[in-house]
Amino acid sequence: MSTAVIPESSNHKPWAKTILLGVLSGGMYVLLFAYGDMATKYFTRGSWYACLPIATAFVFTFVHSAFAAYLLSAVGFEASNNHKTEPTED
Repeated sequence: MSTAVIPESSNHKPWAKTILLGVLSGGMYVLLFAYGDMATKYFTRGSWYACLPIATAFVFTFVHSAFAAYLLSAVGFEASNNHKTEPTED
């Protein structure tokens, strides 16, 4: 069973990056919904335009996951580096 580890030596919290990526992520969603008709027009054209929804999904995933990672780090959740496993009896 692993638990989140709060680093004791590091007081630096990435709040600036968290806020920046949160605003960027939210702004991307607002733009997508505000210009949904235009996005639908281009995303459904076919040919090489089929790459647009895939590229959009990658960009949204990258920005939103970076925001989520920085948010979790800013509030104190860090991945544990202790990966010891106990032997199980079969």
